[in-house]
Amino acid sequence: MWRQRRPYKFPPGPQWYPIVGNSVELRRVAKKLCGTQYVYEKWSKVYKSPDVIGFRLGNQYFIVALSASAIKELHTRAVFEGRPRNFFTKLRTIPIRVL
Repeated sequence: MWRQRRPYKFPPGPQWYPIVGNSVELRRVAKKLCGTQYVYEKWSKVYKSPDVIGFRLGNQYFIVALSASAIKELHTRAVFEGRPRNFFTKLRTIPIRVL
């Protein structure tokens, strides 16, 4: 139950479900809007956070920076170094071969 609560100082974003997080909602809305980048823009407007949004996919927390200043800050802070190695990030980074 404690995993359902948003971590301290975590950016605003949608409430997640147990086990799957926001993956079902992200997929459904991305299909409707034709891209995950449009989902992030929509969530930034809904949760009134123009720079950064936070959500969960599975048991991993994700932060998406939407402005140049937020991106610069995320890239300069040591806390945000590295990339998680899990199913969701592998799925998003699978190269697509065009024949």
